[in-house]
Amino acid sequence: MVNGIRELYELQALDLQIDAQKKHLGQIDREIRGSPQLIAAKAELAAREARSSVSSKTQQAAVEDASGNQARMVLLEARMYGSEAGTRELQSIIQEIANLKERQSTLETVVLHAMEAAERDRASLAEQRRVAEDAEAKWGAQLDKLGAERDKVAGESGLWQTKRDKLVTLIPQGNLRTYDQIRAARGNVAVAKVERGVCGGCRMTIPTVLVQKARTSTQEFIRCTSCGRLLYVG
Repeated sequence: MVNGIRELYELQALDLQIDAQKKHLGQIDREIRGSPQLIAAKAELAAREARSSVSSKTQQAAVEDASGNQARMVLLEARMYGSEAGTRELQSIIQEIANLKERQSTLETVVLHAMEAAERDRASLAEQRRVAEDAEAKWGAQLDKLGAERDKVAGESGLWQTKRDKLVTLIPQGNLRTYDQIRAARGNVAVAKVERGVCGGCRMTIPTVLVQKARTSTQEFIRCTSCGRLLYVG
């Protein structure tokens, strides 16, 4: 078989192995950058930190509002008892104090609810910190393992690439172009091995005369009539 189909089949085996190694390296690199669990834990931690910050500020604002309202009442009461205000002014002060007392009751309820919400958010934040720390500890424990695995896969990939570089020197450029074109169009599989009369690429039955032609052809490549891949009969 001098049409070069065997070499292309061997090249494809190397390319598929290299593709698998590259995919594996990509997966390892993504894990090294951070596990999905850690990324999700940190994202949730950031969300809870923001929520806790808002609830703390809300609590602080409510306390300040209630404190200001209380201070205003104290000031008015001192003015009411320590001055010689006229009747009309005195009535105005008494009415304002009454309004402030009513508002104070509402403000104290707001403060209570704000404190409860802030406490819940602080507890939730503390819990998520523990989750994130646990996820980071587990990921950290995997880093050495992932680094060693990456070195191994990269080394193997380099060996496959070296074999490929040597093989392509034996294949005519025209054959390589045909191989690359079909591989790009057919899901990285350009050469389909024929087994028991079936195309290994599309799993369609190939006519016996075509199988025989693929087995004996010394000049041209024989293609599957269904998927267009180059046929290789081992």
